[in-house]
Formats: sequence, C-alpha cells, structure tokens
Amino acid sequence: MAHTPGLWTVSKGHEDNIHAILCQDRSFIVADVYKKEVEGLVAGPKSAKEAKANANLIAAAPELLDALEAFVVLYKQGQLVIEGDAGNDPVVAKALAAIAKATGKS
Repeated sequence: MAHTPGLWTVSKGHEDNIHAILCQDRSFIVADVYKKEVEGLVAGPKSAKEAKANANLIAAAPELLDALEAFVVLYKQGQLVIEGDAGNDPVVAKALAAIAKATGKS
C-alpha cells in the first residue's frame, strides 16, 4: 500500500504544542504531533519546539523519499558518480535502507 501522496503541510493546532500534518488538498489529517503530559509522564516530544520540528520532518517525508529515490536512480544509471566509489558506496546503502524502511520493504 502506498502512502498518502504529498505535498504534506504543517498546520498549527488549537494549542501551541499540537501540529497537524495535512495532505495537499487539506481534506484530511495525515498525522498529529503534540507534546502532552499524561499522569506526570511526557507522551511524545519533550517540548512544543521539538513537536514542531518533528511535524516539519514528517511533513517533508514524501519529498525526501522522492529525492532519495531520484538519487538512487541517477546513481544506478551512472549519471551520479561518488568520488572513490567502487559500486558499493555506504551512502548509497544507507539511501536504499531508508527507502526500504519508508516503503515498508525492510
């Protein structure tokens, strides 16, 4: 199953520490990111600033995945050369692992 198509945006919620990740047409929320205390324990990020940073990262996920997939395609086609690479560059291995994780194939 594919993820909800991007672009995703961050919309500030009704409190300073709640942020909604909205799909491009803003018809629904993809995710909520918030800082909340439950019975004295922090559930989620440690601060509103961290919640906002997490929301920004999540909202960028579809674009990051697209960019990483494009990077790997160019690399495999030989259009992108990594200096000193012998065909098994660890950066490319990390990119492939991240793509597999993001697409549920890891």
